[in-house]
Amino acid sequence: MVRTVDLDAAILSKIDRDRQEHTRVIGRYYPSVIGNCKRKTYYTYILDDRTNDDLKRIFSVGEALHDFVARALKEDPKIKHCESEVPISIYIPECDFTISGRIDNIVTDENGEERIIEVKSTGQKVEFLKEPKPENVEQLNIYLVARQIQHGDVFYVEKNTLKTAQFPVERDRELFLSKTIKDYAVLDECLREGKLPAPEGKIYKEMAWQCQRCEYKKECEEDING
Repeated sequence: MVRTVDLDAAILSKIDRDRQEHTRVIGRYYPSVIGNCKRKTYYTYILDDRTNDDLKRIFSVGEALHDFVARALKEDPKIKHCESEVPISIYIPECDFTISGRIDNIVTDENGEERIIEVKSTGQKVEFLKEPKPENVEQLNIYLVARQIQHGDVFYVEKNTLKTAQFPVERDRELFLSKTIKDYAVLDECLREGKLPAPEGKIYKEMAWQCQRCEYKKECEEDING
């Protein structure tokens, strides 16, 4: 009798192997954590990975969608050149840490103008989106500053239909200097000194949604209650 292939286990095993490539090191921080509750990010550095299997699958579907979009851009005759998964690294000497990540896509149009394309998969109907999320704008801005490119776009791609919503973003060095670096500096100081950041998801109304699906909710509650 032929043994049934356990595709579910094979998929999860592949996801886990891929995730092992993204190790977290104090002093090196990803652009994708900007806008996250700093306490949650802190836990991801000092505790084991708590990402459940369902969330792993969701992340992987998003990555597959990113790959599809990259192929679509590279085959678009109106785009002269498209470079995907472009590494960036910004060392902040006054704080002694590095912002390190990968840009989804840098495209060059027919006029020779470069733009950075940041892709976000979503389960929402894109026609109802009126503006980009601030954390997505800030993440894209990190890439614009790193590559000294003036223009970029946040694209939200609807998972079920592949419909898109586009939001142009201009490079904002002041945002990077006055907010982004300071947020990373707070996280870095907490990690190096072993002190908990404030539970921002519980403090700020606009971040409360992060608590609902936080993998470190138990530890956070215990630390709050002493």
